[in-house]
Amino acid sequence: MDASKSEKGLGAMLGAAGEKDFVYSRGVKRFGYERVANSQKKYVEIPGYGHTDLVMGPNVAQDAYQHILEWMTDVEGVIIG
Repeated sequence: MDASKSEKGLGAMLGAAGEKDFVYSRGVKRFGYERVANSQKKYVEIPGYGHTDLVMGPNVAQDAYQHILEWMTDVEGVIIG
């Protein structure tokens, strides 16, 4: 990403969390996300998922990875296929 697409030297950010994440409460996750200075950011919360499910959940490719691909496409026009 070139400097024209970022603010204060930050690149685009995708924040992702599981709805049932036991490590951080919903309020803490949102608080942290909202403090990121870059306006080119997105936050998604995956229903029914816990903390490590975002990496190794039973349907992670369909439930979580699709958000990453959509975000990449939105930010950089990346097409993977």
